[in-house]
Formats: sequence, structure tokens, C-alpha cells
Amino acid sequence: MKKYGLLLTILLVLVLGFSVCAQDKKTIIIWDQFFPEAQSRFMDSVIAEFEEMNPEIQVERSVMDTESIRKVLKVSLTADAGPDIFYYDSGPGFLGVLAKAGLVYDLTDVYEQMGWNDKIFSWTKERCTYDGKTYGVGNEIEYTCVYYNNNILKDLGVDNLVVPYEAEPNLKTLKAYDDYLEICEKSKVANILPIAFANRDPGRGGHLQSYFYELVAGKDMIENVLFGDGRWDSPEFVEAWNVFKNLQDKGYFPPDVNAIDYDEGNMLFYSGKAATHITGTWLIADIMEIMDDPSVIDFLLLPPLTEGLPLRAAAGIGSAFAVSANTDYPQEAFAFIDYLFSPSVAERWVTEGYIIPPATFDITKIVEKIPPMMQEAIIGASLPQGHGYNLDVVLPENVNYVTKNGLQALIAGQKTAEELAKDIQAAWDEAKAKGDIFKR
Repeated sequence: MKKYGLLLTILLVLVLGFSVCAQDKKTIIIWDQFFPEAQSRFMDSVIAEFEEMNPEIQVERSVMDTESIRKVLKVSLTADAGPDIFYYDSGPGFLGVLAKAGLVYDLTDVYEQMGWNDKIFSWTKERCTYDGKTYGVGNEIEYTCVYYNNNILKDLGVDNLVVPYEAEPNLKTLKAYDDYLEICEKSKVANILPIAFANRDPGRGGHLQSYFYELVAGKDMIENVLFGDGRWDSPEFVEAWNVFKNLQDKGYFPPDVNAIDYDEGNMLFYSGKAATHITGTWLIADIMEIMDDPSVIDFLLLPPLTEGLPLRAAAGIGSAFAVSANTDYPQEAFAFIDYLFSPSVAERWVTEGYIIPPATFDITKIVEKIPPMMQEAIIGASLPQGHGYNLDVVLPENVNYVTKNGLQALIAGQKTAEELAKDIQAAWDEAKAKGDIFKR
């Protein structure tokens, strides 16, 4: 009996010990948007490493697509039923709305506490700062570009139009914007879709809005509106909309472009049914994972349409890691975000997730592990003249709403470029009067 009693005592101690350990674990919940296979695999591995280093913390991860998290996040945070950490679009129209509602933890002092001011790029911090307070850690340095299928361009005899950028030969461009129209026209004649644009989710059109604003009006004029007394209905912005609409009028978009969603547009390009695709560097991970032979794909930056403007794209941060204002474990949440941008993990964002992080790291250590297209993306991100703005993440919510719906109306022929520009300016005036605009 003593023997069995001793065994029972040992088992009881073990059970109670495990129970105490389980109770002592602090669980932080994270919602992110890393659904591409490579990125999801990377996040899972980083979480496993963090948990091993911090056995008192458990991280529960849920993955959502962009539209889903936009629909449910605010409601969940308001009901105190949301995540501790979430990965969400930065800017006044997204993270700024949540911050204004008191749903996001103010990270201003945390940046100093965790040493993030020294290792996170200052401009990405600015994109998550509203009314002098910082609410997120921006990630995914990305910019608009034109992907092209090199096999298709060769078959059409227009591959010679793609040339090295003089200041950075490893980056590709065209000598003139008309060269892009020639590529599109020859694709159309050959019964190949020129541009795999999809606009059922009109937010995707916002990327093209940002790009064509940059190509026609330029960064200085855009900043004069964002931070000065410029206007979105100026002739240059109207012309940018007309240049965009011209692609539709020439038949370079799919006939039912307003009925096709983004993933369907991507598949048109992946499957070789489209010659080009105007989107952004965020697509590299999918190209590397989904396409049988990603080496046939490359990207270029369109040359400006206005003389005197430098070669630029519309750039920004894909999303930002933010912390719920109601989290029970703020320090644990900060520690996890800090680990995400530690030097060793920062390198792996590039090599495993095909994402350019906002933290400093030594690229020479990993250059051989990076696919050529990712190397080009890093080169393009660091051009000395910089890039313009990915506007949908810096414009207020009401301006984005008017722009997105107006873009569908423009494509459908229900609204002119002048009318759309006036509607955007009216929404901007309203947001400006309320103090809802982005301030640097």
C-alpha cells in the first residue's frame, strides 16, 4: 500500500504541477494577414521559437484575408473580444480610425522603452503616428510596379522595350510610357489580355490611383495636398485619372473588370493569360509559391509621364502590428513584436517571407538566399530619390470610400475624371475640417 500511495502522491504532484504551469501561461492572441503559404510557414516558425524562448507565454495565431479583418476587427475590439496583437492597414482610414476610438494601445513610450526608435525606420513609424502618438509598428515595405511575363513579351517582339534603369542597372524600366502602351496594344492584337487588372474590390484600384498620381502629378504636388493647401481636383490629378481611364477605353483591362476580384486577376496573370499586371511588390511571395516557373516573371517601374519627374513608384507599408488597448498582457505583446524585428528574424522576413521589413539588417549575409526578383525589390525600395505615397493607407476613411466607389463608376462610364476629382476634393475638405487627415 505504501508503494501505491507513493506512486499516487507522485502522480498527484505531477498533475498539480502541470496544472499550475498551464494556469501560469499567458496567452496572447494575434490576428494577421500572412495567408500566402511561405509567409504563414514563416510566422508559425517564429512563434514556435518565441514560445520556446519564453515558456510562460503562449501565442495563438489566426490568419485572415484583408477584407475579412477589415470587417470584423473594430467590432471585436469594441466588444473586448478581439486579439491582443493585430496586423492591420496603417493610416488614418484604418488603424487611425481604431486609435481615435480608443481601441489601440499608444506605443509612443514603448518605442523608447523597447529601443525601437534605434532599429525601426523612422518613416515607417511616421505612417503609424496620428496626432503625435504612435500606434503601430509598420511592416512590409512595398511599392507599386508592373509585372510582366517575359516569355509573352519575347513572343510579341517587344521584350527589347524593357531597359535597365540608368542609375541602377539591376532595376528595369521603359524609355517612355508610350512603350507600355505598345506592349499592351500588341498583346491585345495577339488576343492576350494586356493588363490583369481586377476591380470588384475597388480598394485594389486605389493602388493604381496612387501610381498614376505619382506618374503624372508627382510627389511634391501630392504632398502639397496632404500637408499644404493643394487640391485633389487640380488639372494634374484629373489628367492622371484620364490616363488611367485610357487603358480601359483602349480595351487593355478585362471586359468585366468591375466583376473580377483581385485573386481572379492574379490568376489571369499566373496562368499566362495576361502579359502584364499593375500591382505591387507584395505579390512576390505568391509568384514564388504559386507559379510553376516564377523565373519567367519580372517587374519594371513605369517612367513618369511628366517631364522633370524622377523615376518613382507609390510606396508605403503593407500593414502594421498594433496592440489592443484592452490587452491583459501588454508587456508580453511588446516582447513578441520586438522579437519579430530582431536582427536574425529581420533577415528571415526577406529570405523566408519575401517581405522587406522596416528594421535594419545586413543584406550581404543573405544575398545568395534571395531570389533575383526579391533582390530587385530591395534595390527598388532603396532608390535615393525615394518613392511617393500609397495613398489609401494615408487618406481618411471617407476619402477612400468616395475614391473606391467613384473608381468603379469611372470605369463603368458613369462618371468623368473631372467629376471623380471633385468628389474626392469634397470628401477631403470634409475630413480636413474634422481634423481626420494624416499629419507628419
